[in-house]
Amino acid sequence: IPNAVRIEKFESIDHLGPQLRSEFGISSSMLLVGIVGRLEEPKDHENFLRAAAQIHRENANVRFLVVGDGTLRDRLVALTDELGLSNVVIFTGLRKDVPAVMSALDLFVLSSRYEGLPVVVLEAMAARKPVVATRVSGVPGVVEDGKTGILVNPNDSKALAEACLHLLAEPELRTQMGNAGYERAK
Repeated sequence: IPNAVRIEKFESIDHLGPQLRSEFGISSSMLLVGIVGRLEEPKDHENFLRAAAQIHRENANVRFLVVGDGTLRDRLVALTDELGLSNVVIFTGLRKDVPAVMSALDLFVLSSRYEGLPVVVLEAMAARKPVVATRVSGVPGVVEDGKTGILVNPNDSKALAEACLHLLAEPELRTQMGNAGYERAK
C-alpha cells in the first residue's frame, strides 16, 4: 500500500458540509465542485479554472471551491476574474478541516500535471465523493476509471469539464462512484 488515510476521520461527517457551505454562502441547492491543494504549477489550477468556465456556461447552478494557498494565488484570482468567474469561484485559503470540505462537495477534482500518490484523492474517496482526476503518475492506481471516478488526460480542460458535467448531471452515478471509492480507500 503506497499511501493511506485514516478512514475514520471521514465517517459521520455529513453534518459538516452544510456548515461549511453556510460559511461561504453556498446554498444546499447549488452543486459544489472542489479542488484541494497547494496553489503551485504541478497542481495546474489554471486547467481547473478553465474547466470551471466551461462547466459554468453549461450549468449556472454550480459553484467552485479552491482550497489551499501558494505562490500562484494572485495569478489564479486574476484568471478567475478574466474568465468571468468571480461570483462562482471561492478561494478559501489554507484549511485544516479537510473532512468538512469534502463533506460539502458534490464532486472532487484533481487537475495535476504530475503527482506522486495524492493523499487528497484518498481523502475524497474516504468521504464518499466521486473523483474527476488527471491520468498522471500514481492517480490511476487509486482512481478506477468509470468505477470510483473519471480519469482524463492532463492539460485538457475540455475533457475535465465534460467529465464533471457528466457526473454533475447524474446524482445516482455520483453516489455509486462515491461508495465504490470509499470501499477502495478502506
